[in-house]
Amino acid sequence: MPFDPISWIIIFAIGFGGGSAINYDWNRIMEDIKAWANRVVGDILDTINKALEVASDAIVYLLKEKNRYYKQVEVYVMNINTNNVKIVIEKEIIEYSEIPEEIRQELEQKMKIKLMKMKT
Repeated sequence: MPFDPISWIIIFAIGFGGGSAINYDWNRIMEDIKAWANRVVGDILDTINKALEVASDAIVYLLKEKNRYYKQVEVYVMNINTNNVKIVIEKEIIEYSEIPEEIRQELEQKMKIKLMKMKT
């Protein structure tokens, strides 16, 4: 079953602002995420029993949980005999250095404000 990256549904759980510097960094990050997702989806497809199971297109998320950022891939897999469906999820943390400079500055500013509020 060939995987077509064009058919991905990309959902963003966090929003990033515009601007050419952010856009450049964002495009680089998106290319990194696409390469990672291609590898992960290939691994997922290698694990399913192609004689008995079919897989959905991949759903790629960029998530923020507490103070960490993650990239996540979900693939729904259905058994053709039983119609049972399972979700295969792969998740990996995004390193702080991979976040665009403008976003890091925003995060650091919010962190300082939160720390100041906690001290009072």
